[in-house]
Amino acid sequence: MKTAKLRNDLQQVIKKCKDSADIYLWAADNSKSEDLQNALLLFALKRKNFIELLRREARKGNIDLFENSSFTGILQKTMHIVIGYIGSTNDDQLIETCRTAEAKLVDLYDEVLTNEDLPMNLYRLLVEHQQLILSNLNRLQYVPAHA
Repeated sequence: MKTAKLRNDLQQVIKKCKDSADIYLWAADNSKSEDLQNALLLFALKRKNFIELLRREARKGNIDLFENSSFTGILQKTMHIVIGYIGSTNDDQLIETCRTAEAKLVDLYDEVLTNEDLPMNLYRLLVEHQQLILSNLNRLQYVPAHA
């Protein structure tokens, strides 16, 4: 049972990280500022790389993490992303959408890090990534929103 909860917690992290990367990509596609587009694309790339790193590290502890590709899962993800995008049209709103997604990810990490069954290598990885997310939140305040 403990392993199932741990696997579920880590699957949630992967899901939210994928959502976050998708939000960055969407925001980059809709930004009018080239500087902002480049920054958002870099954040998305780093987030996707983290997902693969988390999967590799989990595998070391015999925890296989797979993408939820059920129709219901895909539909829920799509609706979540679309709902978050409605009304976000200017660069300042795009940045705020990204910041909101990052704040939710930090909250999820706070929850997952309390799992006593979390192996030390994954604990360290999540703590380091949470710090990076917090740094991204600060950087998003200073990214030029205008071309």
